[in-house]
Amino acid sequence: MASIRARQAEAIYRMLDLNRAAGGDAASAWQEPWKVLVYDRACQDVISPLLRVGDLRNRGITLHLLIGSEREPVPDVPAIYFVMPTAENVVKIGEDCARRLYDSYHVNFAAPVSRELLEELASLTLRAEAVSQVSQVVDQHLGYISLEDELVDLNVKSSFQRLNDPASTDANIEALLEQISTAIFSVLATLGAVPIIRCPRGGAAQMVADLLCRRVRDALQSGANFFADGGSSSGFQRPVLILTERSADMGVVLQHPWSYRALCHDILGMRLNRLTCADSAEEGGKKQTHTYNLERSDAFWQAQAGSPFPAVAEAVDSAIQQYRQEVDAINANAGASNGAVDIHSSLDHSTRQLQAAMSVLPELQDRKRIIDMHTNVATALLHLIRNSSLDSFVSAEEAVLARSISASDKATVENLITAGTAGSAQDRLRLLSLYFVHCSPPEAELQRLVGALRTQGVDVRPLAYLQKMAAFRNKVATKTVTDGGRPGVMSSVFNFADKVGVGASTRSLTSTLAANVKQLLPAKRETVLSRIVSSIMEAKQVPETEGYVTIDPKLEGATADPSQLRRGPFRDALVFVIGGGSYLEYQNLHDYAAAGQKHVLYGCTELLTGPDLLAQLAQLGPAT
Repeated sequence: MASIRARQAEAIYRMLDLNRAAGGDAASAWQEPWKVLVYDRACQDVISPLLRVGDLRNRGITLHLLIGSEREPVPDVPAIYFVMPTAENVVKIGEDCARRLYDSYHVNFAAPVSRELLEELASLTLRAEAVSQVSQVVDQHLGYISLEDELVDLNVKSSFQRLNDPASTDANIEALLEQISTAIFSVLATLGAVPIIRCPRGGAAQMVADLLCRRVRDALQSGANFFADGGSSSGFQRPVLILTERSADMGVVLQHPWSYRALCHDILGMRLNRLTCADSAEEGGKKQTHTYNLERSDAFWQAQAGSPFPAVAEAVDSAIQQYRQEVDAINANAGASNGAVDIHSSLDHSTRQLQAAMSVLPELQDRKRIIDMHTNVATALLHLIRNSSLDSFVSAEEAVLARSISASDKATVENLITAGTAGSAQDRLRLLSLYFVHCSPPEAELQRLVGALRTQGVDVRPLAYLQKMAAFRNKVATKTVTDGGRPGVMSSVFNFADKVGVGASTRSLTSTLAANVKQLLPAKRETVLSRIVSSIMEAKQVPETEGYVTIDPKLEGATADPSQLRRGPFRDALVFVIGGGSYLEYQNLHDYAAAGQKHVLYGCTELLTGPDLLAQLAQLGPAT
């Protein structure tokens, strides 16, 4: 199965080339007329992780503007619109036609546009006498965000709250499910894949599956070109599409992360592969902030994104040492005596030596830039870890996630929650929520801990909703599913900040971190989602997949005749979590796929941090 990121970028390039057939390259774009790209916020998010400004210019895009901004006329230049199919955007396009802002209009909707909106667009352009200027109106099926080769964000906000809010009307729920199924269909259309669908019976997942099945079946019957090969995009074997719901495992989002990428998302606010943090050096006694793009071309990020934070610090230290050794070797060959490459003092050396030294300088400079960036990010993370005692929470949660929790670990958990000195209010609420979800403490103990949080002024509405969820499950469950992960290796608080400290220089920071990493590596364990995916892909039975239905869009009435349905094993899988996902869950699934030499694409309605989920649960708490 091809990379979703590469396929989506290819589709966007084709759109920027005015939807001509593939085959041209970026160089040929210079022979084309200059173009203006107009997008809305949602489509800006689609493009941002994939293309840089230079990539747009290579495709002849001279201006890229938001559709809601004030825009001046640019005559004799075609405009490419890339927007979601909303009434507001259609009105804006009609106004632009009436104002004659551009020479021609190539309208690309990121999701399928309704007949009503098409008729409205036709009416507006007819009224503006600009019908002949509208060159194209195309459904692109690109209304999702490809963050990595195997990671998709459907960009459906507050999905868990909206699906579970008792105040939501049937119409609102149906519209939300339609939005989710449309986004997943767009992923399938981009990949050209018609999968076999597996999902739990009943609930939002099966409703999305039914909508998706009808949409895929209609596309196959209409001969849509994105399924021209019959949907077998990965050779003769079709992939499996696994739809799950966030309620199957709330803990994986609530727990504090310890891997590099998840930490960047959870505490540095990484969004669309971009984050902002303070520099490790101070200028004039004031911290300088920098914004970094964590790109696919960054070899360090690709290698270390899923590593535990202490291992990342050790890798930074190794990268610095390797860089210095290579610079020293170049200096030695060039005859430089100081700590930098001095071209003027090397003029008396052979041309061959100079050419060799100069040829590697751009690569070394780029590596130095990447090393500096990750050093600054690691330093910012360390400051936040120390100030919030995050390491203490991670250690306590390791004990909670193990098969059983010892008396000393239980005392540590209770102290972190009740003392009110470590971490923030949200940190303590996350720990208690995770403790409740995984350990099911006695009612008296739970109320005592909840009372301590209330005394500290913590909003405990999220926990109230989790209790109601648990009570409902206890009524309908036939047996309790226990955690299948192996016990954690840490049974006490890390005291990481005390051991490391924050030195004045980056070199002392990284070397100290590297000296203390081995005892700080948390245990690896399968998440609930990884167990579900491995069960379905390997055709094994586990409690989590009991009652899962199988739907084949290529078969009419597929669910009525189970004997015709293929149930595995599978080599390729697309996994979508309805209600939100997390980088920790993605990394765990990625590790499973890598170990078994399988290809698994992970997607979710939105990427959540612990505080994000708590905010949605808080809105549900009072109403349930």
